[in-house]
Amino acid sequence: MQEGRVERPPLFVVHPVGGSVFCYQQLVVQLGPDQPVYGLQAPALAGVDANFVSLEAMATAYLTCIRHMQPTGELYLAGWSMGGAVAFEMAQQLRRNGERPALLALIDTPL
Repeated sequence: MQEGRVERPPLFVVHPVGGSVFCYQQLVVQLGPDQPVYGLQAPALAGVDANFVSLEAMATAYLTCIRHMQPTGELYLAGWSMGGAVAFEMAQQLRRNGERPALLALIDTPL
């Protein structure tokens, strides 16, 4: 960490129905270089066959990925459209495990 810079917690963004996280490009620019942002992109875009049988299964898999990167601490979650529904389910799973996300941002998500 450079002197005078505040280390911010990472924001994890969930892809919309198309699977790509490129839709968050302008958000990342607006948040600035001091805000770490990690995109959860559909595994199929990387050639990985992950046939999720439900939104709940997708949320569980994505939480597992996040916890590999950040084993402890508060989570900051966001999702656009279908990604918001996945992020919401991730938050519900955290709550059932006695945790709460520090942020849950739903962008244009019909629930």
